[in-house]
Amino acid sequence: MYASLRTRTSACLSDTMHAVKDLSELLQLPADQRLQLVEAIWDSLVEIPEAVPISDDVREELDRRLAAYYDDPSSARPWHEIKEELFGPK
Repeated sequence: MYASLRTRTSACLSDTMHAVKDLSELLQLPADQRLQLVEAIWDSLVEIPEAVPISDDVREELDRRLAAYYDDPSSARPWHEIKEELFGPK
C-alpha cells in the first residue's frame, strides 16, 4: 500500500517539479497538490533517516524515553489518550 502511494506521489512530485521554475509557483498549487508534495518530501526523508540530523541533546532524550519504556512498558499511553488530553474529545 505505502509503496504504491509512494510511487504515485513520487510521480506527481516529478511532474510538478519539472513544471516549476520558481518556488513561488509551488505556493500557487492547489492545496491537495501542495499536500502531495509535502508527503513526497517527507517520504523521501523517512527513507534515509541519517539524512535528517538530530542533535545530541535530542538523541539523548529519545534514548532516555525509549529506555524508560523498555523498563516499564505499562507506563506508555495510547496516542488516542494523549490526543484527547491535548485537544479534547471529538
